[in-house]
Amino acid sequence: MRAKIIIFLLLIFISNLFSGSEDKMRIAILDLQPIEVSESISKIVSDLLRTELFKTKLFTIIERSQMNEILKEQEFQLSGCTETECAVQAGKLLSAHKVLVGTVNKLGAAFIINARIIDVEKGVMEFGESTKVASEAELDNGCKVFAKKLATMIKESSEAEIEKKKEEKEKVQYYYPLRKYGYISLGG
Repeated sequence: MRAKIIIFLLLIFISNLFSGSEDKMRIAILDLQPIEVSESISKIVSDLLRTELFKTKLFTIIERSQMNEILKEQEFQLSGCTETECAVQAGKLLSAHKVLVGTVNKLGAAFIINARIIDVEKGVMEFGESTKVASEAELDNGCKVFAKKLATMIKESSEAEIEKKKEEKEKVQYYYPLRKYGYISLGG
């Protein structure tokens, strides 16, 4: 009897351990497009953003290799995918909730990272943000700060959306309190 209880508790613990990531929002970070910078710098910045967003422990980040494999199976081309419609299609194929697209630009010695968050379900750009880094040597630190800022914005946006849905649900329930009984009392 005691062994069965221990096994049961162990199974619950293991299932909770593996189900934790399912509750997190899935985000696909497409490689940022290079503008006046090398493709290698663009890929490095993309990887830094993936790593730093993962470190926040708020999201499930889809790995680049996993994205490439899934999209290759579906014969979907990612090259030049910066438009919202393209990001939505990729996000659906990847079962992502949000997709991050953007660019890495060079302006003089400075680097500018532009990112846009696309909501896959709604098919719209949720918000955009950019950051400026003074030099290539500061890209690492700049990506850390930028990823934290993006994480905060994504989290706040999602919480606002959840609150809005909750209010709409309460509003409908309040507006039709007697609808379930098949009549509406007019008094008298």
